[in-house]
Amino acid sequence: MLASTLWILALCPTAQAEKAPLSMEELKQLPLAFVGTVTARSDSTSGIPILTVTTTRISLTFTVDRVLRDENASGIAVGAPFTVGAFKHSNSFLGGTNASGNSNVPIIGDRVRVFASNDVESCHPAGLKWAVEYPNGFQPILRIGFFSGDDEYRSEITMPMIAKSLSKELSIDCPTVDVPKKDPPSYCMISMRRADAIVFFMRWRDLSSSDCEEIEEALGSGLPIVGLRTSTHAFAMPAKSQWQWMNEGFPLQVWGQKWLTHHGHTSKTRVLAVDGSVKDHPILRGITGDFEVPSWLYCVEPLPSDAKILLWGESINSEQGAEISRRQPILWVRERSVTKQQRAAWWEERMKASSGAEPNVPQSLVPSRMAFCTLGHPRDFENVQVRRIVEQMILWAADHPEMIPADGLKCEIPAEWSAPATR
Repeated sequence: MLASTLWILALCPTAQAEKAPLSMEELKQLPLAFVGTVTARSDSTSGIPILTVTTTRISLTFTVDRVLRDENASGIAVGAPFTVGAFKHSNSFLGGTNASGNSNVPIIGDRVRVFASNDVESCHPAGLKWAVEYPNGFQPILRIGFFSGDDEYRSEITMPMIAKSLSKELSIDCPTVDVPKKDPPSYCMISMRRADAIVFFMRWRDLSSSDCEEIEEALGSGLPIVGLRTSTHAFAMPAKSQWQWMNEGFPLQVWGQKWLTHHGHTSKTRVLAVDGSVKDHPILRGITGDFEVPSWLYCVEPLPSDAKILLWGESINSEQGAEISRRQPILWVRERSVTKQQRAAWWEERMKASSGAEPNVPQSLVPSRMAFCTLGHPRDFENVQVRRIVEQMILWAADHPEMIPADGLKCEIPAEWSAPATR
């Protein structure tokens, strides 16, 4: 009986070992990546029904919308069909429920990102040269991680609204995390590992060492980031903590400025008209400026020389003295081109620093793209141009400006949403 069972099992498809999902940075290093819409799909399942050990070989043909990476000259072309292989393996033999292979395999009509290699295995359809990385080589068009928690401007309410609006209009995956001020759980930042970009709207958060490490590793790998208002003072790490440097070092290195002051709670801000020199920037599509918002204007000058200012604001009824300028930047971006070799050298330096007795302070966190806006009062978001600014900052930072229409995103506000009062 045992010999017969072993003979039958020998005929069954070999189960692929379970693999941990790759980070977005790891996926982007695969030789082939593209955006496309599934136009044809063929599934072929083999196995022994009695033992319910099955492998489903899946062939998918895409119409290619955009080629993100083609390291090995695959022959892929925009507008042309391209076929890749995927698989699913399940094994419920003797009551087990093991499964492996590709997750979130798209169906006809789905538009997704595909990360693949020419490492084709026996579990893939025969005759294909390219196989989708498993388990997570199929990805939404974009994944944006939102991290909120500021206590005054109610970002735990406004950021989910922005995420919902962006997800509805563009089918973007937008997980949101509200980071509590007291005793935030460890690993609340872990979802940024597989994000294309992250959004911070936080104030005075004391994070665990594991979360601080997640932030540093993500930005050190080049992960783009968007910041709003109180993120100039996002952290309140304890004195003498090895992460105390983040309180001022993070905003200075990443945004280009830390918290300084503002024009007072009884004042308002006029968003000035878009200057002609920057009017063609993708973030400013559909943005005219020349409107008032409830936010009191933040003072952020001077900004670093690599900051490109896209919008200015002017304080109305400022509480500050004449020595504080009534005109301040409210939206700026930074881009940094850093090679893999430079990042590797940076990490080597960081590892040496972390092994010493001194505080673990990096010289420069290097997101590939950064966008910051000092607006963020809850009622600011009643204005479609403010919502548009934020959502288009995200798409630009994630390096998908082609997703921004010439006249800007619609940024429809969810029907059930209303601006909360500040605290």
